[in-house]
Amino acid sequence: MFLSALVSNLQASNSILSKIGHTFLNVHSLLILAACLLVGIIASNIVASFLQKLSLLFGKRADRATDYGIVTFMRRIETFLVLSMAIVRLAVIVLSLYVWWVLTHVGQQPSALIGASALALVIAYGLSGPLLRDVAFGSGMMAEQWFGVGDIVTIQPNNVSGVVERITLRSTRIRGFSGETVWYSNQNINMVSVVRKGTWAIALEIFVSDVDIARDLLEKTNKLLPKGPSLLISPLKITTVNDEGDGVHHITAIGETAPGRDYLLSTNAINIFTKLDSEQPKPILLATIIGRFADKSTEVQLARAVKNARKTKRPSATATITDKVTGAVLQRKNDTKKDE
Repeated sequence: MFLSALVSNLQASNSILSKIGHTFLNVHSLLILAACLLVGIIASNIVASFLQKLSLLFGKRADRATDYGIVTFMRRIETFLVLSMAIVRLAVIVLSLYVWWVLTHVGQQPSALIGASALALVIAYGLSGPLLRDVAFGSGMMAEQWFGVGDIVTIQPNNVSGVVERITLRSTRIRGFSGETVWYSNQNINMVSVVRKGTWAIALEIFVSDVDIARDLLEKTNKLLPKGPSLLISPLKITTVNDEGDGVHHITAIGETAPGRDYLLSTNAINIFTKLDSEQPKPILLATIIGRFADKSTEVQLARAVKNARKTKRPSATATITDKVTGAVLQRKNDTKKDE
């Protein structure tokens, strides 16, 4: 029973494959196939154009929205519309192949459905394999919310930094800090670092002999730095002053720059402050100025990790009992020796 059913299925499959081969050797059938695909491509382009315009409309609404929840909702609709474009194109190919098979194999609709579906899968896998992998990676990134439109990111490999302008399930478009447009296929994005706050905080550690003069020099330094949304966002401000003794004062000054513009504080500000100090009748700098990133969340987590790592390991209850017993035995031996 089982063998007869298997043989029957194999014969049916062989018949379908034979018909496929015979069909592709038929000029009349190939012309019908070309006509079906042409009509399907035209129809899919019309639908895709409509969906693209609709996705752009939702994208603009997301850009104008001020509420983050509305922005997220609009972006999800935009993503769905972009994904629908690819689904429509694949569906049109399947439908075109089905119509072609029905027209060239009258009265064999079930076989037509199987044959058309098989051919569609072969074509889709052969032509759209990389596309499907991009969609799979893009779906994973969106589900885990790696980043969103408007975020400032650095993408690996190639260490490309910029602002995310557009995200689809297939690709991501980045506007580089130098103005260039960079396209990434989602399957090639290995790692992403995101600047959530949109700014980089830079701290300068300054050791001086006179705090008042240091304040004046910092004000002059701020005046000589370029300011703006893409340059120096917040000027240097003194946050802490510690008296280290022997005329040494430790000053910490923090400012904020746009991502990629940290050199304004970590390099330019240090050079300007040092030059201004050298022009003083009596320089106040006691050591080279140290620049560092000053993210509060990172510092809290780092301090917590160091504190936990430095904790002394507590002995277990079993070890404590063993130590007590060993100590008692040694004490008894010492007492016995003394009696002797």
